[in-house]
Amino acid sequence: MGPEAAAEGIHPGAAGVAAILRRVVDPEIGIDVVRLGLIYGIERTPRGVRVVHTLTTTGCPLAEHLARAMRVAVASLPHVGEVELRLVTDPPWHPDMIQGFLEP
Repeated sequence: MGPEAAAEGIHPGAAGVAAILRRVVDPEIGIDVVRLGLIYGIERTPRGVRVVHTLTTTGCPLAEHLARAMRVAVASLPHVGEVELRLVTDPPWHPDMIQGFLEP
C-alpha cells in the first residue's frame, strides 16, 4: 500500500473536528456551536465522521442552516470522508450548557 492509499484512511481527530466546528456560529445567539454546548459527541465511523448534536429548541428555525454549516465545515477537513450528523433531543439543551458563560 503506497502513501496515497494510506492517507485516504486517515481521519481527523475529534479535536480537529471540534476546532472547525467553532467556526459555525448560531446567528441568533452569536456563539459557536461548540461553545454553545450543542455538540454532544464526535465519533469516527468506518466511512468518516459522525457529529452528535442538538439544537437550542425543538423545531429551531435555524436547524437546516446549522446542519448545512456544520456539514460544510467538517467536510472541509482533509480525509474526513462521509460527514454524518445525528440530531438528538435528549438531554435537552439549556443555557447552563454554554461553555464559558460567566467568563469575560
